[in-house]
Amino acid sequence: MKAKRKVHIMVVVALICLTALAALTIYACRETYTIKTAADATAGDVTFLKLPTSASHIGYWRDGLNYWAEFQIPEQDFRQVFLLYRFQEITGVLEVRPKKFGDPQTFPPHSPATPVQVSSGLLYQERWSNGGGYRIVYDRASSRAYYSSSKR
Repeated sequence: MKAKRKVHIMVVVALICLTALAALTIYACRETYTIKTAADATAGDVTFLKLPTSASHIGYWRDGLNYWAEFQIPEQDFRQVFLLYRFQEITGVLEVRPKKFGDPQTFPPHSPATPVQVSSGLLYQERWSNGGGYRIVYDRASSRAYYSSSKR
């Protein structure tokens, strides 16, 4: 009788643990793939980058697969944020398409933003075979950073 009771208790505990694990997994996936965007964010809002308090005029988008951010930042602070990346100097003219942030119904690349010409600054690009990767641009003339990352 005692052994049967112990088995029942263990089965109930296992079911409770599995239910809790499933609920936590669903919550984590929902949170990870929920669109978060803002046109006038704070450095702390952009959880996928460790932006310093010197960053301003911040716009960002995060949907679990795509991560974009644009912000004003002094060059030395930009270099600190991206310390592990090997940037190349921009020697020609590079076109950057700014994004429109703040509307979860408008996918940022589909927004009608006027391209920006960058002729002095820093560039890092990395492309993966699945189509994902990074593109990070720093425009010295405007002290503006453009961050793009996709997991694709």
